[in-house]
Amino acid sequence: MARAIATITQASASGTSMAAHCSSGEATSAGRAPQSTVDGAADAGAPSEADLQSQKSTMISVVCGDNAWPRSIDTYQRNVATDRVQHPLFGAAVANVWPCASWPTAPLEKPVRFSDQGPSNLLLVNNTRDPGTPLSGALETRRLFGDRARMVTVDQGCHGVWLPTLNGCGYNAVTRFLVDGTRPAADEFCGAEAASARQVPPSPADAVSKVQARLAE
Repeated sequence: MARAIATITQASASGTSMAAHCSSGEATSAGRAPQSTVDGAADAGAPSEADLQSQKSTMISVVCGDNAWPRSIDTYQRNVATDRVQHPLFGAAVANVWPCASWPTAPLEKPVRFSDQGPSNLLLVNNTRDPGTPLSGALETRRLFGDRARMVTVDQGCHGVWLPTLNGCGYNAVTRFLVDGTRPAADEFCGAEAASARQVPPSPADAVSKVQARLAE
């Protein structure tokens, strides 16, 4: 495909494991917070064990293959002790040892540096209250990409934007980009939405099938 999507992650990919525990955190018209499953479909049921294993394996292969990780267990012990104090909510868990410490192959390329040199074909998306990928990091990445990128900021908690049960505006922005290659003309802000106000024109299944078809081109 001639375009790319950039989602904001910290170097430690800390937010990935949090997705399974997300709910929208926004009140519905009946005063309840709608519950979401890991794949963002409230009525689809829990994902299968095979799906979860596939998701985790894919994530680990990308994270471990993109960068060379420390091999020494002592390094992780020191990081855990430090992050337990500096970031008491999730820091110790995220700083702990990963399979990457024993990854059998070295990265094939040096890490790509973000810059404003290159095609203008990037879409960045981030929730304002993401516990794993803070908005401050997203804004800094946006600054580094310059006019190459557009950013959609969603007034939402949780880790992940492309979840139709959380925010229709953010979901639709990502879907339009993946399916049609359409980006906002300028950076866009999606306000918080009550469940009764969410508008998601394409069904999640239809959107996913279109994305898969484009990736196959």
